[in-house]
Amino acid sequence: MPNKVYKLFVQKTLGRVNKMKKIILTLACLTISLFAAEESGKYYVGFNSGVVNSMDDGYFGGSEDLSNVVGNSGIRNEIELGFKKDFNNRNDLYSNVFLYAWQNDASKNAELGFGLGGKLGWKSDNNSLTFGAKGGIGTQRTSGDTFTTNTSYTNVSYATLGAQGLPQTAVFIENTEVIEMGLLLGYAYQLTSNISFNAGVEYIYSNYQFAYHIPSGNVTLSGVTQDTLYFNAGLKYSF
Repeated sequence: MPNKVYKLFVQKTLGRVNKMKKIILTLACLTISLFAAEESGKYYVGFNSGVVNSMDDGYFGGSEDLSNVVGNSGIRNEIELGFKKDFNNRNDLYSNVFLYAWQNDASKNAELGFGLGGKLGWKSDNNSLTFGAKGGIGTQRTSGDTFTTNTSYTNVSYATLGAQGLPQTAVFIENTEVIEMGLLLGYAYQLTSNISFNAGVEYIYSNYQFAYHIPSGNVTLSGVTQDTLYFNAGLKYSF
């Protein structure tokens, strides 16, 4: 019975990852088509920086903290390249389609990634509000790094209802991969005709895949999720 439960768990998590990959691929195709169709868009580049605060229920039934593996706080920097398109020649309603790249500091294993997204915006005088969504893929170059586990659980011992055991030193046997999806809410103030100040908050849903070795065996998991809030501010230059 435990083996059947473990197989169902693996199938479920792999299914969630494949579903997220399909969503990102669909967004990519949409973005490429919009860029190709755009003839007179207003392009921009933006730089944002801020703090992330992550929450999760751990893994192996909450016996292990995901923060030990992928981190849970720190500084995140982003660069964004996109274009603005007005609705029906109105300058108070607009949309943005953009590509972005992110980097977290050492608190989240210097995670790097890139993706794409879209926003809808409303503008009044020099103020504007935006909301949107984005998705991307990234990696934490953790191969060979070490950390301390809470238990001695492996895939096999957890599936067979083994004892937790004592903390052990773990060594990553490959880099950690991540797929993220985010919801955005932002505010911007136009400083000049080309430069605006931006502030926002984002909810980021991350799906991690990692593998490590401990003396009692290996741990290989995919579909382990983490919820993150990202509070940020920055500047955008339009051209």
